[in-house]
Amino acid sequence: MEPSQNPIIQPISEQTEKESNPTTSGTLIDNDTNNQPTKGNETDAIEESDEDQSQDSNNESEDPLECFEPDEEEVNLVQMRLWTLENLDFTKFENIKTLCLRQNFLKKIEGLNTLKTLTELDMYDNRITKIQGLDNLTNLKSLDISYNNIRKIQNIETLKNLNYLYMISNKFKIIENLETLTNLVTLELGSNRIEKIENLDTLVNLQELYLGKNKIKKIEASFNLDKLANLRILGLQSNRIVELENMQGLTSLEELYISHNGILKIKGLEHNASTMFSLSKTNFLLNNRLSVFENVEHLSELEEVWASSNEFDSYQDIETQLKDKKNLNTVYFEDNPIQKSTPAQYRLKLKLALPQLKQIDANYVR
Repeated sequence: MEPSQNPIIQPISEQTEKESNPTTSGTLIDNDTNNQPTKGNETDAIEESDEDQSQDSNNESEDPLECFEPDEEEVNLVQMRLWTLENLDFTKFENIKTLCLRQNFLKKIEGLNTLKTLTELDMYDNRITKIQGLDNLTNLKSLDISYNNIRKIQNIETLKNLNYLYMISNKFKIIENLETLTNLVTLELGSNRIEKIENLDTLVNLQELYLGKNKIKKIEASFNLDKLANLRILGLQSNRIVELENMQGLTSLEELYISHNGILKIKGLEHNASTMFSLSKTNFLLNNRLSVFENVEHLSELEEVWASSNEFDSYQDIETQLKDKKNLNTVYFEDNPIQKSTPAQYRLKLKLALPQLKQIDANYVR
């Protein structure tokens, strides 16, 4: 799939997170650029007066489903100014696969339980307050309920065939009630109020996990990240993490995003020396408080290192850690003392230290 792409629905991309990040298929969230990765363009919640609501409410004489044939497999009702689904008759669609209801004013999920053939449901950017009315949609493979006002993850236990679940920018505080979703490949929970990484033990097929822009302070051993042996992408940027730890079980990790935290020291990856050689992209350094570039020499497959806006002041440390990385093509070290103190020599020194580079910061090497 690049933190934002869903093979079934175009990602929100990286809702957030993709600061100057490398492009990922999921949704990564960043404080500065607000790109995560996520599907579609981020849009502010649509506000409408009560007077407008009365004018826009589903008009009995204007059925938005009237233009769709009964044998339709895809029904698109984007920006139709729908306030309710109560009066819409979806039962005529016996073969429907995809239903898109994004960017309306819906407050409630209703009237969809008869759509047992549905595999993709998109309710991004509405006003939904509760997950409900989905119990019978057991063939769903992709569900997007991002950018709503939902406070609790619930009532999705029967959706055991889900591969892609997008719940960005709601009001969740706890990761819960996902235990039965063992077929999940991508889970996006960025821009919520989550404090702990928990209750993910059973998601053994998970490959992409995006938790950027939450309130996570620590990667605790009790989080059981070692159960996620198939995880390829982990997005934790814009949290409150100060130490990398308890990640030795993530043996398939390829991309790690942990920028905009308070990381003081690069550590916690050294125990993966024999197993984490697949780590090929890393963005765990941007906008932290690091002063020594260290403990990444064993990550032999590195392709990109993004380390801007820290306190690195030694070219020697960078050369020692990265000179033998044959696949390394891109580094970002701008806004560090090595660049600020000698801006005229900065690029030349990096080129001499790391001749394999093709790009330094935003500029290609000539």
